[in-house]
Amino acid sequence: MATLTSHIAHIISSFYHTLLELHAIPDFCLSRKKNKKTGKVYLYKQESTRNGRKQTKIKAAEEANYLSLYEKRQKLKARLRELKSQYKTLSFKDRRNVRYALACFWHAMDLSIGKIIEKNTYLDGTTRDSKSELVLSLLFDLLGIQYTHNYPLYAQGHPYRIDFYFPESQDYHEHMGMLDDEQYAQNQKHKLEDYAAEGIHEKKNLLITKEHYVTDSHDPEKKRACIDLREIVLQLISFGKIAPQKAFRLLFPDKPIPKI
Repeated sequence: MATLTSHIAHIISSFYHTLLELHAIPDFCLSRKKNKKTGKVYLYKQESTRNGRKQTKIKAAEEANYLSLYEKRQKLKARLRELKSQYKTLSFKDRRNVRYALACFWHAMDLSIGKIIEKNTYLDGTTRDSKSELVLSLLFDLLGIQYTHNYPLYAQGHPYRIDFYFPESQDYHEHMGMLDDEQYAQNQKHKLEDYAAEGIHEKKNLLITKEHYVTDSHDPEKKRACIDLREIVLQLISFGKIAPQKAFRLLFPDKPIPKI
């Protein structure tokens, strides 16, 4: 995989931080106007709205803040013009890399990516119930495995949403994430019993992966959950979800193939 030179990486980073700061400051203009009756000079803010241009008189106590923001925005815009000038001197390949990077930044800012996080969000904007499901989704996409997340299923009259459904083979995948919780573990047991009654069985058409719980090195009284993607890839091999050659190159790129 080709990597960027330090110079191009620096330009992209400068673009990113400049755009990020600009995006955080409202776009407005300032002007001073004299009141004909009193002779006093007031500071006004002009900004574009859906209904057209809007002008607002700024309170005296807020003038310093608005002046500071306006000055900062002007400096950032000057910095952006300087970066655009540097961009024009780059080679076609480097300009393309910068352009794609800026496209990511612009669209991310439009979607407020990274600002307000309420759910685990995947690359395409869909959500997952846990960070482990995010990792698994990324793994499946990396391996080219088609899947549906939170697949609806009725089993023994109970509504469920299976973590992943593989449409090509019509198999299912459940990831057990909180087995240290007694109630969660009991619920999972009952769910698997309902699945089995509907013909969905582990190692037949149901892949089950689990998290490992280890003692926290910083706090011996706490345990933290871990997943081993290597273990899950091995399970995917045994379940016929990934070509063995592809899995071998992914897991053991420097190891020889043993003779049988």
